[in-house]
Amino acid sequence: GILEAYRDPASRESEVFNIRSEFYKIRDLLKATPEGNEEKIIEILRKAADDIKKL
Repeated sequence: GILEAYRDPASRESEVFNIRSEFYKIRDLLKATPEGNEEKIIEILRKAADDIKKL
């Protein structure tokens, strides 16, 4: 997985690795978000999900 992604950046393994990496960044940001922003975050995540569905 990870080694293949580094060896061949154009491979499917690399694409999956990059998606996972971005997902974990989002998860970490959500954990660090101050209270009171939940509704705005939910709105952003729903829009992102809708955009992804359209792909």
